[in-house]
Amino acid sequence: MSIRARFLAVMVAIFLGAAPALAQVIGDPAYSDDELKTFAVAIVKVQRLNHVYLPKLDAAGTPEEQEKVLQSASAEMTRVVEDNGMSVNRFTQILDDVLVDTNLAERVRAHIRQSP
Repeated sequence: MSIRARFLAVMVAIFLGAAPALAQVIGDPAYSDDELKTFAVAIVKVQRLNHVYLPKLDAAGTPEEQEKVLQSASAEMTRVVEDNGMSVNRFTQILDDVLVDTNLAERVRAHIRQSP
């Protein structure tokens, strides 16, 4: 699954509360609250980018234009994640776990609700 697809999937899971429907609980991985706070801030910023880039992707007329939009979005999402003090690999690891672990998804949602 591409980074963009994962970002979009987690947006659905977190903001629509769909994580329980995605998979069974597999146990709560050991992520610190600080790390999950960082992840939550990055997720909110990535969601904002999705609102910017998805209309551009829909408006792209050719596969080449779509690819350019996807490359720009991916670069911007990578920058946002890294600017928040997290590697893309770690972000993706947490994202994968959030998609299959309802307890972890709830912890992330709690951090999102608490953020300004």
